[in-house]
Amino acid sequence: MQHGSEPYMKYLAYIRFIGNETEARLIYEKSNLTDLVFKQYKRIKVEYSPTGQNAPWGIRTSYFDVTADIDNGLQKLLIDYKKLISIINKYKSLDSNVYVVVVMQYDEDEDVRGIYLSHDTLSLLSESKFDFETDIVSILD
Repeated sequence: MQHGSEPYMKYLAYIRFIGNETEARLIYEKSNLTDLVFKQYKRIKVEYSPTGQNAPWGIRTSYFDVTADIDNGLQKLLIDYKKLISIINKYKSLDSNVYVVVVMQYDEDEDVRGIYLSHDTLSLLSESKFDFETDIVSILD
């Protein structure tokens, strides 16, 4: 199903930290950014939790719409949050996880497409020392 004459496929990107409450709160407070979400991830069970406990704590940035240009959008995300990246790397423990996430949303009649990342984007991602995750989500009406 398409919305109007254009395909619906949309790409959103964000940075997510998951760890213990003390780390997450410290990073949240040190960053002094108003667009961060500080929360407990209640749906993450102990077997998937980096902390080894149910419902770890974390922060995430606002969602960046990178649909028009995924590569340049990810570069902008990593550059705009350079201060946050530095703070996370300073205070995270070995039991925490940090991701740059791209969520691909598509309508049921669309084909899912891959993404291309340039050397510059991969270099910025490597410098961040964060993992890269993609989620593919079908939009249901």
